Amino acid sequence: SFPHPPNTQHNTFRPNTLTQPCQTERNPSNCVTIPMTSEALPLETPTTTTTATTSPRAAVAAANQEEKGAKKRKNRREFDWSKATFGHFVLKVAYVGTKYHGLAWQDPTACPNCPTVESKLFEALIKCHLIQDRVTCNYSRCGRTDKGVHAAGNYIALNLRLKTQKDGSLASDDYDYPSMLNGVLPSDVRILACTRAPEGFDARFSCKYRAYQYYFPLNGESLDRMQEAADLFVGAHDFRNFCKMDIENVTNYQRRVLSVCVREMPGGVAEFSVTGTAFLWHQVRNMVAVLLLVGAGLEKPSIVTDLLDIDKNPRKPIYEPANESGLVLFDCGFEALPFAPRLPPPPAGQTGAALAGLLAGRGWEPDQNMQGEIALSASAASITGTSGSCSSSHALEAAASAVPAASSPSPTATPTPGPILPMPAPTPAIISAAGPLLQSWGEARRMAAVQACLATAALAGCPAEQVRAREKYTPLLRRACAPSFEEKVESLDAKKRRKGDIVAPADDEGDE
Repeated sequence: SFPHPPNTQHNTFRPNTLTQPCQTERNPSNCVTIPMTSEALPLETPTTTTTATTSPRAAVAAANQEEKGAKKRKNRREFDWSKATFGHFVLKVAYVGTKYHGLAWQDPTACPNCPTVESKLFEALIKCHLIQDRVTCNYSRCGRTDKGVHAAGNYIALNLRLKTQKDGSLASDDYDYPSMLNGVLPSDVRILACTRAPEGFDARFSCKYRAYQYYFPLNGESLDRMQEAADLFVGAHDFRNFCKMDIENVTNYQRRVLSVCVREMPGGVAEFSVTGTAFLWHQVRNMVAVLLLVGAGLEKPSIVTDLLDIDKNPRKPIYEPANESGLVLFDCGFEALPFAPRLPPPPAGQTGAALAGLLAGRGWEPDQNMQGEIALSASAASITGTSGSCSSSHALEAAASAVPAASSPSPTATPTPGPILPMPAPTPAIISAAGPLLQSWGEARRMAAVQACLATAALAGCPAEQVRAREKYTPLLRRACAPSFEEKVESLDAKKRRKGDIVAPADDEGDE
C-alpha cells in the first residue's frame, strides 16, 4: 500500500488530494501531493465491509409481483379433458439425434440425464394440450433409432385433440398441428407433415419398408469393391452376424434387404443406401463397418457371404460397428399416406442422387408426369459418376417380390419406383420445419469448412496415408467370436432358472 500523510489514519482520505507513492522509503521528501481532478480516482480504496440490502421500494415491488403471480396461478383453470374429442393422426418427424439418447422415451427416474426425441415430443404435445399424457394417447412409432442416429423421415401415430368451435361442436378443419408443435419443440426436432391415420393404422406394423442412408468420409476406399460386397446383402438372409443380438426380445434374425447402393457424394464423402422391409439392432452400422473393411482392402467382398452363412460361422467375429453419427433413417414406406413413399420401393441410391444435386446447388425439379411429386434428376446422378450402377438385377427382383400380388408388375417389366417425396406446398408448417434445419445445415457446412482448413494446414506436404496410423489388422474370420445365439439363449435360461423366473417366449422386436 501507498504511504499516507502523517497523523492520517489508513482509512481516511483528504477529499481533494491524491498521494503519490514515494520513490524510496528513506527519502520521504519524494512524496508529493497532487490536487485531484474530476477524472482522477484514488489509487487505493479503503477496505470496508458492506451488507447487500434491498430497498423498501424494491421489496414491496417484489412482493406485489409474487402476489400477482400466485393469484394468476390460482385463477388459472385446469384444462377440462372431459369435453375433449380425439382423432388418430400420423406425424412425419425429422430430427438431429446428436444430443439425444435415441428416439424412444426413457424413464427419467432410471436415467435422469438421458433426453430422448420422444421425451421432447411428449413435452410439446402436453404443453399444447393435444394429449393428456403419454400412456393414454395410443402411441406407436415406426423406426426406433438408436443414440446419436438421425432421421429425415420417421413416423409416429397417436390420438390428438380435435379442434372444436365455441359451442363445443367439432370444427370442419383440424388444427395446424405441425405449426403448433414446431413452435414449442427444440430446433433439432421438427414435425414435417401430419394427416389423419387410415383405419387400423399402426406406425410400426403398417410400414412396408424402411430406407437408411449412411455417410462416411472418403479415405481412399474402393467404392467398386464396396458395391460388389454390398450386392451380396440383397435378399432374405440371417443377419445375426451383422447386428447386436437381443436374445430377450428377438428370436428371428431373418431380414430382407431390397436394394443397396454405394456412391460418392460432393464434399469428399460417400453414401451407403439400403432399403429393406425391417432391420435389426445396429444392423446397418455393422453392414457399413464390414463394407469399409472391404473398401480399404483389408477384407475380400466374399466376407459378406461368409458371415451370412450361419452354419459355417455361427458365432459373430468381434468388431466395432460404424459410428452412429453418420446414420440417417431417410424415409419409410406406407400405403395411403400422402407424404410417404409408396410401393414398390424406390431402389436405394435414387435419394442420394437427389441429395447430390442439392449439395451441388441444383434445385429440386417437379416432374409433371408424377403430378407434383419430386422427380430424381438424371443430371444430379451424373455428378457422382455412378448413375445406374447401384440398382442390380437382384435388387429389382427383390423389390418386385415385396409388392403384393395384386399390384405386382409382370415378370418382364421393370418395377417403377414409387415416389420419394411429394412436392410440399409452401405452408407455414413447412416453413417452421425447414427454417431451423436449414440453419443447422449452414452451421454444419461452415464447421466442415473450418475443419477442412485446419486439416489441410496440418497435412501440408504430407500425404494423408502416411499420417493415418495403421495397426496390425486381424481378418474377421480369425478373430475371437462372441457366443452363438443358442449359447446365449442357454445361458439366459440357466440364469432365469437360478433366480426362479419363468422362461417366457420372446417378442420379436429390433431396429436401428
